[in-house]
Amino acid sequence: MNPIHRHFRRASSAVAAFMLVALAAACTENSPSSSADAANVARVDADLKALSQIVVQAQRNSKGTVVGITKSHCTDCVCRDRDIRKIPDSDPCAAAWLGVVKSLEGLQNSGTSAKAPVRDPWGSPYALDENQGESGPAGCTVNDELRSVGPDGRWGTADDITIKLPLSASCP
Repeated sequence: MNPIHRHFRRASSAVAAFMLVALAAACTENSPSSSADAANVARVDADLKALSQIVVQAQRNSKGTVVGITKSHCTDCVCRDRDIRKIPDSDPCAAAWLGVVKSLEGLQNSGTSAKAPVRDPWGSPYALDENQGESGPAGCTVNDELRSVGPDGRWGTADDITIKLPLSASCP
């Protein structure tokens, strides 16, 4: 074989190997399974579970549904169709969530001082969609949902993390 071809083969193999390593590193760095993203998702999971427990306790103590506690059928409606990362607390979306938090914390058992998480790791307020009972007794089997809008900060996209809340026994 011609020495020039042999040298070109070795060089192109080295370049290909380098490109594969660089591509693998870029994919790992930007993948949702990176350690930082995994830690953020774990925090959201823990926050949503804690929020769920606070909501269940508030439902029990108020003998009502989440709709009865928040006086809203869609607290998170003002959060939809836009990026809500790092919005100020005065924004209607953040203010609505802070109102929910205040209502929930006010219905905790005496001696309980669990603080409801306010924002996800990406800076967005958590979101609540009240569904149970919103259409009367027929709606008593539809779960309320808590949500983190995820890294992109937009409601209803593939990176959202949601949890369905347990149904309240006190639905009309």
